[in-house]
Amino acid sequence: MDKASILLAEWKREQDFLTNQFKVRNMNGVKASMTNALHLFFEFLFWTNEREVPNFIPTKQDFSTLHIKPINLTERIFFILSKLEHYHSFIQLSQLFDEFTKQYYKKILMDKQKK
Repeated sequence: MDKASILLAEWKREQDFLTNQFKVRNMNGVKASMTNALHLFFEFLFWTNEREVPNFIPTKQDFSTLHIKPINLTERIFFILSKLEHYHSFIQLSQLFDEFTKQYYKKILMDKQKK
């Protein structure tokens, strides 16, 4: 199992947990789970861009140096961070994962075609 598959499997577990918590309006563990999910996204994002994952919340400058990234990444990340326990932040993070997963697989195909 490659690194991306492991990260996406971990995201799926967090996503299922968060979906259930928001569905029943139980906020126990949402902040910790969202924090973990956000770190998974950062790891996926920076790893795909062949960059070291920062040990802190990345800055706008960290994001600007990435070649492969979702549209409006910086604004979306800072929205999520400002309202970590809100449902809309969860939706935004889910969309970031979906968009970036497509970009990741596109990169894999492009890399194979170069060989």
